[in-house]
Amino acid sequence: MRREVILLGVALALLLPSHLTVAQIAYKPKRVAVISSSGVNNDFRSWGEYDDRLRVLGWEFDKFRNTELGKFFERAQDYDFVLTTSLWNYGEPQDMRKFVHRWRRYLEAGGAVVLTDMAYPPMCDWLSALSEDLFISYGDAFKELGAEKASLDTSRLSQFLTKPNRVETLNYWAHFPKWGRGYTVWAWTKSGNSRRLGRSHRAWCVDCHDGLGVLSRNAR
Repeated sequence: MRREVILLGVALALLLPSHLTVAQIAYKPKRVAVISSSGVNNDFRSWGEYDDRLRVLGWEFDKFRNTELGKFFERAQDYDFVLTTSLWNYGEPQDMRKFVHRWRRYLEAGGAVVLTDMAYPPMCDWLSALSEDLFISYGDAFKELGAEKASLDTSRLSQFLTKPNRVETLNYWAHFPKWGRGYTVWAWTKSGNSRRLGRSHRAWCVDCHDGLGVLSRNAR
């Protein structure tokens, strides 16, 4: 449980500068692998998304394109933390199902993965191959539900969004209408659909805005 709480705090810190100090104190990986893609029409818009915050944290990191996953896995033992940028598998999308066994091996060795921008097929549709109970469906919350029902239900915030600081505003457009039994919901829309999913035991969470997810191996 302590590892889960640490990872969740670190993940939030990457989005909210007010949480950076907490992340600095709580956790320091030996080295971070950042995975990104060519973005939209080769604009590489997300390539440097987390560079400044990683430098503030004092974490050493290397970058890999989604087309270089083979190169990453050859060196996976050098990294105990993987972070993906927004659009990380959008440009030149790779079939993540081909890498499921290698991701599983990395996690079983103690690695942690933070997934961001989980709202597109190339990023999400492989999760059920990793584990059947990690199935999710996703969609445009505001188009499907309307602005009021799609807004964050601040009466049902989990501890993840209330400590160390209470967060009642998040930038998102997507939601999870359905999810597998392996998840615990950490944040809801007012319609009752999920905005953020968590999985205990393996410290798994998926977020479907410009946001993040955390996946790590944790003791059962």
